[in-house]
Amino acid sequence: MNIEKIDFDYLREYCESKYSGPLSNNISLLKSYVWNDVSYTESSFKNKVVRQFLRHYYQDYQYIKSIGVRSSNIEYEKIDLLLTLTNTREGDQPFFTGIINNFDNKINTAIFTRKENLGNSIYKSDYPDVDFILEDDIITRQIIKNAKNNYDDFHLQIQRFGQEFNLNKEQMRETEIFFKKYFTDSKIFRTLLTYTQPSVILAKHYHTHPGYIPAIKEYNNNNKESIESIIIQHGALGKGHTKPHFHGADTAILWGKYFEDTIERYYKYDNLSTEILGNPKLEYMLKNRGQKVGNSQTRNYKILYISTPLIENNYGYRSLELFFQVISELDNVNTICKLHPRENINQYKDLLEKYDIPKSTIAKERDIYDLIAESDLVIGTTSTALMESTAFSTPVIQLFPSLSKTDWGDYGMLTASGPTALKEIIDNLRGNKKYKKRIMESQNKFSSQLFFQPEGANKRIRVFLEDKL
Repeated sequence: MNIEKIDFDYLREYCESKYSGPLSNNISLLKSYVWNDVSYTESSFKNKVVRQFLRHYYQDYQYIKSIGVRSSNIEYEKIDLLLTLTNTREGDQPFFTGIINNFDNKINTAIFTRKENLGNSIYKSDYPDVDFILEDDIITRQIIKNAKNNYDDFHLQIQRFGQEFNLNKEQMRETEIFFKKYFTDSKIFRTLLTYTQPSVILAKHYHTHPGYIPAIKEYNNNNKESIESIIIQHGALGKGHTKPHFHGADTAILWGKYFEDTIERYYKYDNLSTEILGNPKLEYMLKNRGQKVGNSQTRNYKILYISTPLIENNYGYRSLELFFQVISELDNVNTICKLHPRENINQYKDLLEKYDIPKSTIAKERDIYDLIAESDLVIGTTSTALMESTAFSTPVIQLFPSLSKTDWGDYGMLTASGPTALKEIIDNLRGNKKYKKRIMESQNKFSSQLFFQPEGANKRIRVFLEDKL
């Protein structure tokens, strides 16, 4: 039985009846990120996640081994709000800075992160009135020992499951790494909750630290005052985007009505409440980068292509090739192809040569929102930034929607799946004002469903959290 081909709902129900919590509770993560048939290469997300689990687990173990036996002697005070940023990128910070730094009332807030993140993906100067708690200060040899005991007790289930579903050697190794990290995370986070006793936890997701979820549940089962777990939407979701964004949340803060409808139609969450409050990062980006640069009537027409990882789906490569094929035939056009963070220029070499596209077309380091603000047209597949481009009043074209199984075109986004259709749309957007006006009216309606009143999102979320606290 091939685990990649098994229907998720069947697998979940089967595991709930045959296996204990850790397996059944993490089936969605395992199937989405660990057992999938994506190419196992250096830049794949699957490899990144597995390598991260392995590196962090053994890094923690060696760290404890190097300092000897100790117990954490750091004293913590009770906090109101705990923001978890143990796995974070610098680009995540606009989701939180405008909320955390501007509470009207005194909210005792702490950020939980790793020492290695400081000065790289997160800066203390961005959160001047917030305490930082480092995982490196929480972890002890006893925590590692307890996690190892939990894993050893559970390992027999992993072996039995692997035999029943014919997991190959690579999949078994990845599953073992996943649960080593899972039990370690759970013990670390449970200790943190005991120290700090937060009322609310705010996170962007628990994908890379799923062990936090049972730690929260265990804490709530053993304390009169329970913790509420709130996840703020951080990326696109919808038909074709059915990965477990809000796994472990009591409440999901959503960007707009489209996403609430999507959750009801395509997702299965137990007891998840939703609040449509807007996208705080988008509010920040529109305020700081929302002005168009120059006039397309007096300069070359600027087209931005937003890439999705070529190796991780069956449409990324075809979409990019279609884009290169069409732009190579256009005059008076400046084009930029923005790489996904998990890509490098070498993956584009054959297409650049085939269509005689200069390497300068490929952008790796430039800020995606600066590029959107400068562009007259944005093209892509399923990137969150493609959705966000609609809020910049920029025409957007999605390529190969049938392959990504998305429904954005049904709501007013332009779509194309061949060179003739794509070129015709671009020509009309450039030269037919009535056509462009009609298209933008339709797209703006969709954008209002995606992003509920971008202006004021940070304030609405602050007020919502203050009411909780």
